[in-house]
Amino acid sequence: MVQSNQTRSKFPLRLAIIALAALVVVVALVLLSVVGPSASAAKDLRVALQTTRDYKGWIHVRAMPPQTQATLPPGAVSPTAQPSGIAADLNTVDGTWVRASDVKGSRHIEMHEPAKRMSYAYDAKVNELRISQDAEETSKLFVDQIAGSPVTTDDLLARYDAANKAPPSTDASRDGDLTRYDLVGRGDNRAFKGSIWVDSATKLIRQARWDTPDGAADLVYTYGPPAIPDIHAAGVPRDATVVNERAK
Repeated sequence: MVQSNQTRSKFPLRLAIIALAALVVVVALVLLSVVGPSASAAKDLRVALQTTRDYKGWIHVRAMPPQTQATLPPGAVSPTAQPSGIAADLNTVDGTWVRASDVKGSRHIEMHEPAKRMSYAYDAKVNELRISQDAEETSKLFVDQIAGSPVTTDDLLARYDAANKAPPSTDASRDGDLTRYDLVGRGDNRAFKGSIWVDSATKLIRQARWDTPDGAADLVYTYGPPAIPDIHAAGVPRDATVVNERAK
């Protein structure tokens, strides 16, 4: 019996449809193995944000603002031998925090001890340490706020949790021993774009990079030691001139 041309033509069409469907499945599986689904990635990142926020102990952030990453012109000399960028350290148990930065080539270090309502401010240019007493308890800040991060942990948690705020688009991929989350969203003032790297074992944030109008701002997070028990451990020399501004 001879098949009609119409019947024979159906078989190649069916085979093509089956092959195309199989290809779509394979491509989808490959993509899912590289980039996690947005909803799942957002859920996992929210866990990491909360785990980092709930960490008890010292958290250290080293922030490199865009302007500190620019390469100096040939032959130019850095105006300061001190490290550039911002070093921020927070003891999440008692709220003590330290911030060190370079201002016009001079090292500035400040430390706040909420439990004692004490503040310290050091200016390396004049080697002077000012000590004052806070009249009121200072508001509790998280370490990335102290470091001046363009987008903070609290900002992102609010985006993921608040019913009246759109969460950022979130995609995940493996990057060595870390999980990388790429985010695109809108903050209160402007849109933001960046990446966060999370330790898969501890669920703690290890790195972040945020796009800004001036370039990328990088942050590196570490946890635990060293503790900073006093202003001298933060880098203030013991021969600094002390100006006591506490009320007599």
